[in-house]
Amino acid sequence: MTDFYNIISNSSEGNKHAYVVKINEHHRVFEGHFPGNPIVPGVMSLMMIRECAERQLGHATRFAYIKDVKYIQAIVPNGEEITIKFDLDGNNIAGEVNDSTGVSLLKIKATLA
Repeated sequence: MTDFYNIISNSSEGNKHAYVVKINEHHRVFEGHFPGNPIVPGVMSLMMIRECAERQLGHATRFAYIKDVKYIQAIVPNGEEITIKFDLDGNNIAGEVNDSTGVSLLKIKATLA
């Protein structure tokens, strides 16, 4: 889905990667999720993680298996940056999404295909 978020910066050290992104708080998805109290749909948070992994891998991918995903707090499109951090080990990905203060919002362990 285009224009849902913008990558502000990214960094890598070995298999560890971090992407700072800003969600488009005016995106049409928030018209229905939820009007007056928007939160990022779970599938959209997974999309952002997958797309950041694709940038590192250099090719399109999908989640073959999600071993564990834990939504700790809602991701709120409030104009602040969030950080998507993950480790890639072959096709395995383990990571988290943090708010601008470093609070963990989501954790994931999965296999990409």
